[in-house]
Amino acid sequence: MPKSRGVKSHFKTGSTNIRGGRRADTDAYKSIPREVIRTAYSRITSPEHSFYFDACLVSTYAANSSTTSGSTAGGPRIALQVKGIHYNLLCKVVYMLHAEQHPGSAYDTASHLCGNALCLNHCVWEPMAVNISREICHTTTTVASAETTFCPHTPPCIARPDMSAVRVAIEKHRAVHM
Repeated sequence: MPKSRGVKSHFKTGSTNIRGGRRADTDAYKSIPREVIRTAYSRITSPEHSFYFDACLVSTYAANSSTTSGSTAGGPRIALQVKGIHYNLLCKVVYMLHAEQHPGSAYDTASHLCGNALCLNHCVWEPMAVNISREICHTTTTVASAETTFCPHTPPCIARPDMSAVRVAIEKHRAVHM
């Protein structure tokens, strides 16, 4: 498999490393074995590693200190080894690939409709420019304020939950399940 400049999540297969940036390598996503996707999906959606918060399925799997302290860096990742090959994938990408959602072009990124990088169930593939343009919707509308603003996106943006409350919920969830 040739090296690629930019898969939103990265995974390692043998000596070939396909790693994250802005461009999706649609063939690389399709080459991830279904067994890897099934295994990763069952782990990230297990009760120990996920819970619902304001309609967001929040993953705490492999969430590092930077994820819980504010910088989400694309959201939590899952690292696993299947048949001797190491995979390190963004949880949101696992969730979408499990649902047979693949990027439509090499310029698609995994975007959160809700603006919560820890959320799994509100993700779509779309061009980076659209993904970035969603930020204005996410900064002007929150669940806490219950304000609605005009959203020009398709599909429309979803109100962002209060991220400090999400982080508190993650810590409580970890205290119970870890």
